[in-house]
Amino acid sequence: MILKQEYLYCDFKTNIMSSSELTSSNFEFKKASGFIKLSGRFISVNPNERWDSILTIAEDIAMNSKRLKIILDIEYISSMDIKYLFVLLKSVNALKNPSSVLSIVWKYESFDEDHMDLGMTLKSSLAGNVSFQF
Repeated sequence: MILKQEYLYCDFKTNIMSSSELTSSNFEFKKASGFIKLSGRFISVNPNERWDSILTIAEDIAMNSKRLKIILDIEYISSMDIKYLFVLLKSVNALKNPSSVLSIVWKYESFDEDHMDLGMTLKSSLAGNVSFQF
């Protein structure tokens, strides 16, 4: 089954969402293992449409998984998309089972201090049983 929206396509057979914009971004998920991966360039014309779909799936995974791992391999993210990423991480952290560990892997280029700082800000905004790796 494929979910189509203005800027987002989701193929539920492969569990990969990708953008149809000129900049590419992907959302990959595996419900059974509690795995979520966001990668690529997030520059949204209308971020509500993209992030609402991602948030719905991520919240479902958070509520139904014993372990939750989120890999953030984001090359570039606009300021509007950063806001939605914060919402996503806080929501997933709040909805997960309290005894579950939320593991987040923040990938960035070693020379990109701004991207590293963003990861540090994300890390400091999350409370509870969260493992944040750089």
